[in-house]
Amino acid sequence: MNGYHTSVSLDIPVSIGSYECPTDPREPVVVHMVRNPNRPGLSRKEQHRAGRADMLATPFDKIEKEIRSQLARMLGPGFNVAYADDELLYSFIESLDGR
Repeated sequence: MNGYHTSVSLDIPVSIGSYECPTDPREPVVVHMVRNPNRPGLSRKEQHRAGRADMLATPFDKIEKEIRSQLARMLGPGFNVAYADDELLYSFIESLDGR
């Protein structure tokens, strides 16, 4: 995949107890987006340090912009970036940011 995130997948559909996974395509689903900011040519330890520094230095608004942009490119004209649920998106991004 060519984009900010190197891997994108849907959550595994699991129903547990009273929780029922989405069964209708109109229902929201969890999307996993993974970014691996490595630096080829460096040792594993140095790649880890460089990647961590990169992630910590990336502003919240850049992460949000990249998520929306990549989803829009993947899902095409039927996906309205402006309409994407801000509350869910912010909740997801804030969990990454430790807020």
